[in-house]
Amino acid sequence: MMRVHQAITRDTHGLLNNILLNFFNQFFCRDISLYIEDEGTMERTRRFHRELFEAIRNQEPREVRRIRLSGLLYAEESIREMLEGMS
Repeated sequence: MMRVHQAITRDTHGLLNNILLNFFNQFFCRDISLYIEDEGTMERTRRFHRELFEAIRNQEPREVRRIRLSGLLYAEESIREMLEGMS
């Protein structure tokens, strides 16, 4: 799964994303199981990656940024909800 994110970063020339990706890689690999156990989250994640792939393939950098931000906000909220449910 990390290869997808690395390819997106490389192909969109996202220096900041590359820095963040390298930093969060250790947490991502350890905690991804919490995120992917929820089928609703996985369906949204699959749709997000399809949309992102299409925008990259169509060379639409603004759409790539919009989709990435949307996906990050969704992931943040989903993880926050999961963590709150665990406490």
